[in-house]
Parts: sequence; structure tokens; C-alpha cells
Amino acid sequence: MSSHAIKLLKIELLLYRLNETSTDLFGTVVRENCRFTIQGHAEVA
Repeated sequence: MSSHAIKLLKIELLLYRLNETSTDLFGTVVRENCRFTIQGHAEVA
């Protein structure tokens, strides 16, 4: 993985953790998007 992809993944993981404690709709949407993106990175890597 490139350093750029790793930086993006770290940011996504941070957002994922922050949103784990969120109970509003926006938090849920962001959490689902992060999960999808992280799975996408895993499939590419």
C-alpha cells in the first residue's frame, strides 16, 4: 500500500471510532460509509 492510502485508512479508522459512539442518523451513515471504504481498501490490498 502507498503511504497516501495508509494515511487515508488511518483517517477513516479514526472517523469510524468517533462514529462508533454516535447515535444520530448522520453518524450511522458515516459509520456505514467508513466500513464500506475500509472493506474496499482490504479488497484492493
